[in-house]
Amino acid sequence: MKVIRPIEITDSNLDSTNVSEDEYSLWVIGTTYAEGDIVIMTTGVHRLYESLQDSNTGNNPSSTSGFWLDIGATNAWSMFDESVGNATSNSDTIEVEITPGRINSLALLEISANNITIVLNDPSAGDVYDETIDMVSDSGITDWYAYYFEPIVHKTDLVITDLPMFGDASLTVTIDYTGSTAECGKMVVGIYKDLGETQYGLQSGIMDYSRKETDDYGNTSVTLRRYAKTAQVDLFIMNSNIDATQQVLTELRSTPAVWVGSNDYSLSIIYGFYLDFNIVIEGPNHSECNLEIEGLV
Repeated sequence: MKVIRPIEITDSNLDSTNVSEDEYSLWVIGTTYAEGDIVIMTTGVHRLYESLQDSNTGNNPSSTSGFWLDIGATNAWSMFDESVGNATSNSDTIEVEITPGRINSLALLEISANNITIVLNDPSAGDVYDETIDMVSDSGITDWYAYYFEPIVHKTDLVITDLPMFGDASLTVTIDYTGSTAECGKMVVGIYKDLGETQYGLQSGIMDYSRKETDDYGNTSVTLRRYAKTAQVDLFIMNSNIDATQQVLTELRSTPAVWVGSNDYSLSIIYGFYLDFNIVIEGPNHSECNLEIEGLV
């Protein structure tokens, strides 16, 4: 089990993006807005706000209460907010360049892409990492019939934990879906911590927030809503690592992070919080830890 402790992406370390912030007009202090008007605030904020009343003039959306409703991050910055469900989207490709400092891990969640290219460039050493990953999934392709006739399915999550650490390197990520719309629900960079060995018996599921209602005549209507991943994981921990594991978990008690139960199964990749953990010292050399993890929507 690995956990990636995230580094915040801000205006200071996001060097460039090819996704524009122009889905709505910028908020202007002297403009009068009607109820329902939507505006953008960019530098330092990158949020969308909806006016809650008519004759709305001179009220800063990010600092004035009662006049505006925060309805989420702009398209360009949705991949950097805390929600996974609000995805950044762009025709053909999404390309971002950041200078995050020392990192060794990258997670891309809820992706729509044919392939993803990751380049880490150091000013002195040049390109120290340059890989293109094919996102076509072979899961479920168990025979030639499936190979030829099953629909093409793409992987939706990608985790990289072998980035070389260079303090001044820039990271360029290109999400390519040429001919369609590239999407990324969440991008996380940081330094991972290996908490212990995931044991067989990992339980994974979802919390579905869709609503199903049946009227008096038996007619059922479904309102499709988002869902969050969940997992229960048992870890095998060497006793020499107990204190470090407990410290990391304590520090992350109120911080969303990327949890990777196994690199072999994307269902075990969750961005969210742990709800509870319990460490049992079973002997002089090893212990067990039980983790319950709940993803963010």
